[in-house]
Amino acid sequence: MNRLDRTAIVLALTLIAGIYVASLFIPSPSEEKIKRASFCAAIEMSAYRDTSKALGIGYNYMMLKAFANDMQMADTIELCPRGQSRADSLLTGAIDLLVLPYTDSLHIEGAVASAPIDSISIWVVRAEDEDFLADIDSWLEDCRQTQRFLPVRDKYLKHYTPYTSERRDWISPYDSLIKVHADSIGWDWRMMAALIYKESRFHIEAISARGATGLMQLMPATARRMGFEELVDPEISIHAGAKLLGRLSDRYRDMAADRDELEKFALAAYNAGTGRIRDCIYYARQKGIEPRYWDDILAILPEMRDSTILENEEVRLGIFQGEETSSYVNTVLRIYDCYRNICP
Repeated sequence: MNRLDRTAIVLALTLIAGIYVASLFIPSPSEEKIKRASFCAAIEMSAYRDTSKALGIGYNYMMLKAFANDMQMADTIELCPRGQSRADSLLTGAIDLLVLPYTDSLHIEGAVASAPIDSISIWVVRAEDEDFLADIDSWLEDCRQTQRFLPVRDKYLKHYTPYTSERRDWISPYDSLIKVHADSIGWDWRMMAALIYKESRFHIEAISARGATGLMQLMPATARRMGFEELVDPEISIHAGAKLLGRLSDRYRDMAADRDELEKFALAAYNAGTGRIRDCIYYARQKGIEPRYWDDILAILPEMRDSTILENEEVRLGIFQGEETSSYVNTVLRIYDCYRNICP
């Protein structure tokens, strides 16, 4: 064997030895960190459920959605009912993340918290989920460094009402969604924003005594018939509400005198239901009135409240007080006027 051959053999053995040594420090596939594919979160922030306060729950919902999207994780986000706690669910693994109002000290044994989020909330995970918490804190730090959410932060955290607000170029954190879906049915987006303010004050967690849910306060059964679930999601709620408004607009399009009157009929039906408005329309026609104007309906409401209406076969749903619906239409239109001043 010549010198050249011996040198080649030495080099080959050295390379093999180097590869072997390096392999000792490379984890096997079974030892590699498995990337989390999904998480389930619950938002428990009863202190922010008062509609006079900022939209803290919506802000955290938006942040959770952004985190899931950036980390390429599937997400499930629940809102904890008032007065209930999901701390036990976190510790048992039923949920992976719990959003709580910000506090300097955490009193959940076996859990650890993220850095505070705008001094309003913290995200809490199980103590053993160190990697998950590291991902959360790293993401939050990046958001702070880049001031990523600064343009929308005030839209969630400032307090205002449509009656006292100064002129500006936005109404709510959900303007972009409202504009898209209002445009799809030919409505002024500010009118839809006025309806949402009347329904929920822009609180995604709003639930009525009857069970109407989300920004546009749709009954879950009504939403399901149109193909929508998860009404807590702002995009789904606004899409579903716009679809319902579009259907109501189509119902009264050939009857209403003009666009303004069409919107009044649609708003009334959104509040009272099409059955009640149908009864009013049929009764007005019995009285010789072709109700092309909302005022035509208002004119016959006193008779719709009288017990004698029960004898009328065309009035299927019986007595209709109507004051709530009349007030509802007037209030939405008044807020709309305010919004036109705020966002000309």
